[in-house]
Amino acid sequence: MIKPGDTFFGRLFPEDRTGHLYIAVANPDLDDAVAVVNFTTHRPGFSFHNDSCVLFEPADHPFLNRPSCVASPLARLRAARAIEAEVEIEEAEPREPLRAEVLRRVQDAALASPDVPQNVKAAIRETFAA
Repeated sequence: MIKPGDTFFGRLFPEDRTGHLYIAVANPDLDDAVAVVNFTTHRPGFSFHNDSCVLFEPADHPFLNRPSCVASPLARLRAARAIEAEVEIEEAEPREPLRAEVLRRVQDAALASPDVPQNVKAAIRETFAA
């Protein structure tokens, strides 16, 4: 069962051409949808890498090898069963879960971003209320 802080490397969405580290930032809802965000390399001045971008460093997760941030506009809901199926067929690879304090920074960054969809923010808030 997917839980907040679980991470997966892969291409969880068709438009992801290179693969990213995805993070579950909320509990799955009653419809099996889980909110996910992904890390991306921080490139100042590049699209959504703006002044509100919260930086994460290699010390925050073993997968990170350079300054990164949450790709806020790409946050979305995904069926937990679909992610689990991709792990089964090795299209996605589970990685080390985020430490609680890093997960909270990711969640706070998502909640603070004007670019994160409201349904993702609602899922995070529901997880806090649980």
